[in-house]
Amino acid sequence: MDQQRFWELVSLKLSGEAADEELLELDRLKQQYPETALKLDIIFGIWKENSPPREPALSFSAHLARLKQAEVLPEEIQPAGEQAPVMLPVAKIKKRWFYYLAAAGSVIIFFLGWIYFYNGTHHIEGKNKVANIIATQRGSRTTVQLSDGTKVWLNADSIIYYDEAFKSNVREVQLEGEAFFDVKKDSSRPFIIHTSVIDIKVLGTRFNVKSYKNENETETALISGRVEISIKGSPEKKIILRPNEKLIVKHPASSGTVESGNALLVVKALRKNPVYKSNPEILWMDNKLVFDGETLEAVCKKLERWYNVKITIQDESLKKGAYTAIFDGETLENVLTALKITDGIDFSIHNNEVLIFTKK
Repeated sequence: MDQQRFWELVSLKLSGEAADEELLELDRLKQQYPETALKLDIIFGIWKENSPPREPALSFSAHLARLKQAEVLPEEIQPAGEQAPVMLPVAKIKKRWFYYLAAAGSVIIFFLGWIYFYNGTHHIEGKNKVANIIATQRGSRTTVQLSDGTKVWLNADSIIYYDEAFKSNVREVQLEGEAFFDVKKDSSRPFIIHTSVIDIKVLGTRFNVKSYKNENETETALISGRVEISIKGSPEKKIILRPNEKLIVKHPASSGTVESGNALLVVKALRKNPVYKSNPEILWMDNKLVFDGETLEAVCKKLERWYNVKITIQDESLKKGAYTAIFDGETLENVLTALKITDGIDFSIHNNEVLIFTKK
């Protein structure tokens, strides 16, 4: 994809300056790259829902002001005042802050003012907050340090929403996907991570959370410190994890949420891989692809995120089974070949589409 042109079109749409043919061009790009389209739809939806009606120039000017306040906008781009808006040249915009958005390649960092920082389907404490969105596409990972000093490693196809300034008496983050958190200790302000299935409360600790909406398990693996986990639908039930423990919450994958009483909770001890001397749950941070007793269906979901491909399993009977392996920097073809050697499967690859079928 032409990243330069793509972000030009995004900037034009947000500013309200896009012509009809430019909107059509952006729609075509979104259809070609559905994984990017999903995240953009989230961004566009929040922008539209939480921005008061105003003239395009005023809207875009206010957005530039928020970017400058967040220290993203270079000094040479001065947003116009609300009372006397000035239409900024698109050429100047695209060479500055929208290129900043694309600078990390497949990582989208977007600053929005006065949006709802939400927990599942309701607003946290019912208040409006200035929030950031950080999203990774399939095939990419990134690291970010939050304003309180907390470090976050974000795995592929994941999103976090967080209050940029952490000005309240709690520090709250919404997660969709997988992330490792090294939380800066602050006894006066607990750190809370919300997913669609669980809420995790900590003071200062290191742990991994995996909560993808299309999967039927949500995991929390604690490396050090202590966390308190509550289950959506059963907030009275709280689980305390200690170092080297993992909580697995089994739930329906279709909804990505749990209702009262329909989640199965399992606590396991973490174990280190003897070769890499680390927990398999966090080896992804070192660019290692890990399968830990996972079905072929679960393996394929992980491969889709890791390599940015679409995989179809032709034979339903192949989805069962258990695969355990660690791949370090291998190509998709090499990984699939290894699976082919160890099991009765075969595969074909065409562009970014993979078909897995029974070996003849």
